[in-house]
Amino acid sequence: MASSAFEFPIDALPFNQGVGSKTFTQPPLDGSLALHQLYDYNAEHSPNHPLYVYDSPDGEIKWMTWGETRPAIHRAAKFAMGAVGHVSKDSSSPIIVGILANADTITFQCFVIGLLRAGYQPFSISIRNSNIGVANMLMQTSVAHLFVGEGDSIHYCAKSAVEEMRSKGKEVEILRIPSFDELFPADPTGFELLPPVSTPDLNSPALILHSSGSTAFPKLRVLTHRMLLEWARTPCFGERDLCGEVLAVHVLLLYQASGFFHTCWAPSSGVILSAFGPKWSPIVPTAPRMLSSCKATGVTILFAIPSFMEVWAAEAESVEWLKQLKGLTFGGAPLSKNVGDFLEAKGVPLWHLYGATEVGVVASCMPKKAIAFGWQYMFLSPFTNHVMIPQNDEDDTFELAFIPCASHTPCLTNGTFDGKEVYMTSDLFIKHPTVEGLYSVYGRSDDQIMLSTGEKTNPAPLEHIISRCPMVQTSLMFGRGKFQNGIIIEPKEAFDPSDAKKLSRYRNSIWSFVEEANAFAPTHSRIFKEMIIVCKPNKPFEYTAKGNARRHPSIAMYNEEIETVYKAVEESSLVDIPTPASWELAEATEFIRSIVARVMKVDLPDDADFVEHGCDSLQATWIRNSILHAFRETSVPVHEVQPEFVFLHPTIRALAETVETIGKTKLKSQRVNRWSVTQRME
Repeated sequence: MASSAFEFPIDALPFNQGVGSKTFTQPPLDGSLALHQLYDYNAEHSPNHPLYVYDSPDGEIKWMTWGETRPAIHRAAKFAMGAVGHVSKDSSSPIIVGILANADTITFQCFVIGLLRAGYQPFSISIRNSNIGVANMLMQTSVAHLFVGEGDSIHYCAKSAVEEMRSKGKEVEILRIPSFDELFPADPTGFELLPPVSTPDLNSPALILHSSGSTAFPKLRVLTHRMLLEWARTPCFGERDLCGEVLAVHVLLLYQASGFFHTCWAPSSGVILSAFGPKWSPIVPTAPRMLSSCKATGVTILFAIPSFMEVWAAEAESVEWLKQLKGLTFGGAPLSKNVGDFLEAKGVPLWHLYGATEVGVVASCMPKKAIAFGWQYMFLSPFTNHVMIPQNDEDDTFELAFIPCASHTPCLTNGTFDGKEVYMTSDLFIKHPTVEGLYSVYGRSDDQIMLSTGEKTNPAPLEHIISRCPMVQTSLMFGRGKFQNGIIIEPKEAFDPSDAKKLSRYRNSIWSFVEEANAFAPTHSRIFKEMIIVCKPNKPFEYTAKGNARRHPSIAMYNEEIETVYKAVEESSLVDIPTPASWELAEATEFIRSIVARVMKVDLPDDADFVEHGCDSLQATWIRNSILHAFRETSVPVHEVQPEFVFLHPTIRALAETVETIGKTKLKSQRVNRWSVTQRME
């Protein structure tokens, strides 16, 4: 961890938030209060200002104020203290408690702040990590108490990780997280708030986040109270007063740094957070669901992942709505140039909100208007002391690095520049040709693959496992800007991959090594058999003098094949599963069972939730497309089957009942239409 020689209070803020607001008073951000204390402060001084807004299933819009939220945070703190049983007396060394859950935004955020309020050090762990990865992180942090959310796959992961810990002589107690109804009871009377707490040493650890889990094991990042306060101050170095603006945070997850910034911005700026409503099993974000919720709650600034933006860009009505936003902001993943150019040309105000776990959000925060020189460019915030280190390559790229300063503290330093300790981001940028200080992201110096979902894959360890196969010469993963990874393999003995039988045999022959890599990888980094491309004999990889494959040129050679594979996956289906003889419920159910078992590699009970068992967007695509194939085989029109069809009906029973209804209704309609035509002909 980078220690800070700079002490609070620091210089006055250049831009205050909530100026002129009748409901919000900006709290002191000079270091006299830590982040969790800001939540108490706002409940006292801005009790009627909204903190959350969401649309309930019955269509009602519900607002939750700072005054209403404080008791929930204190209930969360008491819940945790009752479950763990003790709190460290040394605030510089708080007890670390783990969280492995997929709770709704409001419940999760209140629980994390409650843990801070109680004096614990929260460690939010992504549910997409492997069991081994979770165990490794628990071991590194000596976690003895793990709060676990609902869901069979989450419980299985937690129990497997705890058993792994036990085999190494470490005991971890599994606890449950509180529900929304426990934090916000129907009758809130009679609850006694916790007494005020003193401000902790701002250089003491506050919470732990981790990297994407795409390297050998996820890297842990300890954030101090000072760093969280610096994150909270970020809007005060921007150009816009965020007080009263409604910020969409539907896709932001609190176990990611990209999902924690709004937890810091809300108390400092008075921005209102729009999220999905509370449910014990959280709503799965899809592009249509998110946009519908944003419209209902009056969102003015929308944070989206690029994969959702690509969906909206294809819908004229959605684009028209996006145009009236004050900002459509994205980060954590690359946005397709075609999509960005299209939205910009249509008048959608795009902002690239660049940041990283180690440094927070460091792009210029919420400018008054879109960058006039192109959506892909950004200014870096003036509160940072950043340097662009030339790479002296043919593309004239620069690696971004940060020097600790009075207003910005990276959570670690990992290099030196001009004799000063710096944090090297490994992110490469190119400068704008004419405008000083304007930059665009070029890529990663460490070859990390950023998916359109915002998740990252470090290909090296996975490629290493697959390349151990005696039939593999070299392997290179791809997927930048896409929803799923794939891999190009140069075989030891070349063959023509256009021969479908030879390609299938080769994929099967190396599959055990791919499965080994998949077992090692987090779920978002796993490789499907259909995403394996084999090099053509006349297009071998390019190699360096040291015998290493030149990653970017080699992958670029296969751009056409890569696009073909992604298109095939979008249209993919399990054609070898027999189409039902009819769409009666019993046959439809058996059909759905077969598809789900094949795709998810597990036999699920009919009422088990796919999402809780780890179903991701690619698996949902396979299930949906297999159903569409069967519909087409039986002449059932498919135009009403939405892209999020599987997530809307996430159990075998629900999916089978819906498939039965569509199949029987459409066939009945066709029979009626054919009868009408015959009658008219007679």
